Amino acid sequence: MLFHHIADRDSTFTTGLGVRIGVDEFRSRIARLARRYQPVSLADVRAAVEGEDLPRRAMLVTFDDAYASVSEHAASILEEFRVPSVFFVNGGLIDHRELNIDNLVAHTVAVAGEAALPRAVARVRPDMDGATLPRVLGELLPTLPLAEVDALRDALTGQLDHDPNARARDEGLYLTAAMLRSLPASMAIGSHTRSHVRCRVLDADELVTQIDGNRRLLADLVDGPVDAFSVPYGSAADFPRRVETAVEAAGHDLSFLVEGRLNHGALAPRRIVRVSQATGSPTWSLLQIEVLPRLRRARDLVREIGS
Repeated sequence: MLFHHIADRDSTFTTGLGVRIGVDEFRSRIARLARRYQPVSLADVRAAVEGEDLPRRAMLVTFDDAYASVSEHAASILEEFRVPSVFFVNGGLIDHRELNIDNLVAHTVAVAGEAALPRAVARVRPDMDGATLPRVLGELLPTLPLAEVDALRDALTGQLDHDPNARARDEGLYLTAAMLRSLPASMAIGSHTRSHVRCRVLDADELVTQIDGNRRLLADLVDGPVDAFSVPYGSAADFPRRVETAVEAAGHDLSFLVEGRLNHGALAPRRIVRVSQATGSPTWSLLQIEVLPRLRRARDLVREIGS
């Protein structure tokens, strides 16, 4: 299972991103999941990769990004229900040293209005029409090299009358180093690139900085190993062989994606797929977890037979 931001209301930095789930809803969701499934730890999954058996209906709870709400709200709820977890963290966001481009896009639209986004995008990709929040997040950012992401960042900031990173710091959007170090032992720490970037656009040097550099940064902060990697945005398109090689070279032995599928059989490929969880009814959550992954599995089998 994949969660992101546990908070009762969106801030300007998360509005429109679909990453939030309310605190009480999260507690209810974890309570139901803990009754229906068998919570396991990252160590249990790693042992399964090596050939040991997982319990029936095994469930691993994970978090992506570096939202402070995981420390403020989620950690204690997981401890209450004795549910282990993994927190995949972007080291560059800790202590608000950087601002995730997605959060900056959302903040600019929320504060400066929808028209501010196409004005900023025109500075980078003047040929793009209809630069809405969904299109920028889903179509533009996945293809932008880091230099152009930085140019878009400057153009977005230029639409504002304040420093957005300072505003995010004032709101306590991301983890501090002290928060990271105070997380319970049942919450393992994994890597999620330094700056939350699309791995498909990274060159060789950027891969080292974003992947190996982030692992080293986190390992120093928590004074322990950081051996698992979560692919930002979770798409297999962002995890081609050259990225997978860089992840392995950095010392990670497990990689996590978001495919909305179940993990069947042995986990020998060392790729774990997850089901993303956001706000919604218990019925919708059940559909996401139990029904849709099996329908996708059936569709894949039909395609294999047809080919």
